[in-house]
Amino acid sequence: QLAGPPQPQKKLDPDSIPSPIQVIENDRASRGGQVYATNTRGQIPPLVTTDCIIQDQGNASPRFIRCTTYCFPCTSDMAKQAQIPLAAVIKPFATIPSNESPLYLVNHGESGPVRCNRCKAYMCPFMQFIEGGRRYQCGFCNCVNDVPPFYFQHLDHIGRRLDHYEKPELSLGSYEYVATLDYCRKNKPPNPPAFIFMIDVSYSNIKNGLVKLICEELKTMLEKLSKEEQEEMS
Repeated sequence: QLAGPPQPQKKLDPDSIPSPIQVIENDRASRGGQVYATNTRGQIPPLVTTDCIIQDQGNASPRFIRCTTYCFPCTSDMAKQAQIPLAAVIKPFATIPSNESPLYLVNHGESGPVRCNRCKAYMCPFMQFIEGGRRYQCGFCNCVNDVPPFYFQHLDHIGRRLDHYEKPELSLGSYEYVATLDYCRKNKPPNPPAFIFMIDVSYSNIKNGLVKLICEELKTMLEKLSKEEQEEMS
């Protein structure tokens, strides 16, 4: 086998690599303070460094889940050639600004959330209701499931439930589900969370006054501990 002349190795041009600082500043200037609707097709969400208002229109808010890339190869061959890694940053307890709507709470009582019988996916906007609303097809595994009697609703002329906009799990991308005892260990509700303070009371810490300082500051901290909603004390 005869090797041909050595091919010149291509090098990256430093001038062609975008500056992260410039990209952040451009995104802030063009999208800062604006409203981003999550159902906007072909538009990636603002950067995490950009202060904006997220409007939930059926897809999850980027505050709760964000992909590393929003440009996906449309064929398997293109995916093999591109070899673009895909990951998602998931932050279920992200802080919601005061100017955005808080998460709606879905409570189906003792029966718990409506789930696919095969893959156990929760009811969401991507479930397709069929047969007059008596069954639905899972948007993840395509399994056809019966709609529980308490959850039945008629469909309109385009095949959408009449209560589509009344149920957060059918019209929004981010919402909370109330878990039943089946999701708890030994079918018992969990105990309230506790705060544990561990203090190093070694001789050196006592001698230099660190233990005394910590005990004095603890009085202030105890008054500012986070508490459950509608509770006066932690």
